[in-house]
Amino acid sequence: MKKIVALPLLVLLLPAVGAGFIPSSMTIDVDDPPAIPSDTSVSTTADITFSWGFGAIIPLPVTVKVAVENVPDWVSVSVSPATFTITPSGITGGEQSQSVSITLNALKDVDAYVSYQMSLNASTDGNFLIKGSQASQDFYIMADFRDRGIIVDIPPEVSLYRGEQTQIYLNITNSCNAPIYVEIAEDNTTGFLFSHDEKVSVQPRETKAVPMRIKAEQSAQTDTKITLTYYPVGHEDKSNERVVYLSLESRTKSGGGALAIGLVIVVAAVIAFILWKKTR
Repeated sequence: MKKIVALPLLVLLLPAVGAGFIPSSMTIDVDDPPAIPSDTSVSTTADITFSWGFGAIIPLPVTVKVAVENVPDWVSVSVSPATFTITPSGITGGEQSQSVSITLNALKDVDAYVSYQMSLNASTDGNFLIKGSQASQDFYIMADFRDRGIIVDIPPEVSLYRGEQTQIYLNITNSCNAPIYVEIAEDNTTGFLFSHDEKVSVQPRETKAVPMRIKAEQSAQTDTKITLTYYPVGHEDKSNERVVYLSLESRTKSGGGALAIGLVIVVAAVIAFILWKKTR
C-alpha cells in the first residue's frame, strides 16, 4: 500500500524537472490595436491556446509566461495576466485557451500612421508529463493623429488698380504629426479674381509657400475670407479648419484726366505769354 501512495507523490515532486514526454504546442491570435493617441491608452486582446497530446493521465499544472518584445521607445506596454496556469487533463489530449489584454500608452510624439512591428511571445517549461513549448505572433502599432493646427502667414492687405494683377503667397506650416492635405477656398471676392491650387499637401513640420494670383476686375473694396480645411492624408474624418482674412482694394487710375488738364493749362499759359509780348 505504501508503494502505491509513493508513486503519485513522486510525480508531484518532479514537475520542475521538465522531462515530459507528452508533446505540446501553443498558438496566438492577436489583433492590431487602434492607433495610439497621445493622451489616452488603447488595448487589444490576444487569445493563447495551449494544446497537449495523448497521455496526460495525471492533472498537473502548466505555467505560461506572456511578454511583448521589440517595443519601440515611444510607447509603454503592459500585459495582463503576464502569467497564467492551465491544468491539462484527459488521456487522449486536448486544448485550453486563455485571453490576455495588452495595454499601450504613448510616451512621446512620433509621426502618425507609421507601422511599428512588435511580437507577443508565450512560453512554458511544461511539467513532469508534458513537454514545454512556445509561440510568437507579430502585431503592429501606430501613433494616432495629433492635431496641433496649422500656421498661416499672409499679407494683411493688397491694393491694386483696376485691371491690374499681383501674386502673393500663403505660407502654410504643418504643426501636426502627419502629412496633411490643405484645401483652400475664399468667400466675398466681389470685384476680384483669384487663381491658386485648391488642394496642396504639406509634410509634418514643413512650411509650404502656395502662390495666389489676384486680379482686380473692377473698383472695389472688400475683406475676403480665406478658409483652409486640413486633414491627415487618408483620414478626412479628422478634418479641421483655419480662417484668415485679406483686405482688398482696387481703384481706377486717374492719370489720363490730369494729363489733359495739364496740357490745357500749359497751352493757355503759352498763348497768354505771346499776347503779352505783342502788347509791349
